[in-house]
Amino acid sequence: TEHFKLWLNRTNPILQNVKLRQAMSYAVDREALVKSIWMGLGEVAYGPLPSASAFYCADVVKKYHPKSRDLDKAKQLLQESGLTNVVLEDTSASEQPFLNHVTAGQGMLKEAGITLNLNVMDRTKANDVFWKEKKGDTFSQRWTGRPEPDLTITEMFHSKGFYNSSWGVISPELDKAIEDARASTDTAQRKNLYCQVQDIVIGQALDLSTVFPLSLNAMTADVTGYDVYQDGKLHLKQVSLKK
Repeated sequence: TEHFKLWLNRTNPILQNVKLRQAMSYAVDREALVKSIWMGLGEVAYGPLPSASAFYCADVVKKYHPKSRDLDKAKQLLQESGLTNVVLEDTSASEQPFLNHVTAGQGMLKEAGITLNLNVMDRTKANDVFWKEKKGDTFSQRWTGRPEPDLTITEMFHSKGFYNSSWGVISPELDKAIEDARASTDTAQRKNLYCQVQDIVIGQALDLSTVFPLSLNAMTADVTGYDVYQDGKLHLKQVSLKK
C-alpha cells in the first residue's frame, strides 16, 4: 500500500518541540484529503502501517486520533508549545499529487495558527535539498508499499534509517523495539513490539502520515502480462500488447 506523508526535519530546533508536531498532526484533516484528492479511494493514515497490515495497532491509533481532525486540540497544543508566529519552510515537489497534498495541508495548518511556506521545485531537486542538504522543515512525498513492516519502520525511524529525518537517534527505546521486532520470528511478539513503535511514532508525531491511497491501474484489453506488485511500483518487463 502506498503511503503519503509529510516528513518533518527534526534537526530544526522548532520541530524538536513535540507539542508543535502534535499540533500539526491534529490540525490535518485526513478524511478531507482522502475525499478531495483521492475521491474517496483510500484510507486515512496516522502512522506508517495500513489497517490491512497484521502489525497495525488500532488501539494506538484510537488512543491518539479518535477522530480525523481536532482543530481545537491543535490550537491548544500550539499554545502549550510556547511558540508564537510559527513559520515553517516546505520543500515541495512540483508534480501531483504531492503538491496537492501539501497545498491542502498548508491551509489546514494555517487554521491552527501555523504558516507553511511552499518552496516548489522538481522532485529530483526536492529530494536533494531535503535528504542531502537537509534543508527545509517539511517534505511531501510518498512511500511505496512494503509487505514486511521492517522495510518501512527501520528505514524511517531507526537511528540508522536512510529516511529517518532526525538523521540519528530518535530514542533508544524506539531503536530497541525496532531491533527486537526485526530479530523475532514470533508474530504475536512482533505485533506487540510494533505497537510500541507506533505508540511512539504517532504519539510524538514524528511525521505527518496522511493517506494510504488505493492502487489504481487502468489498461486496454490489448495489454497482457501485467501484474500488480505490493511495492506499489510499475513492473513492465513482462508486459506486451496483443498483435
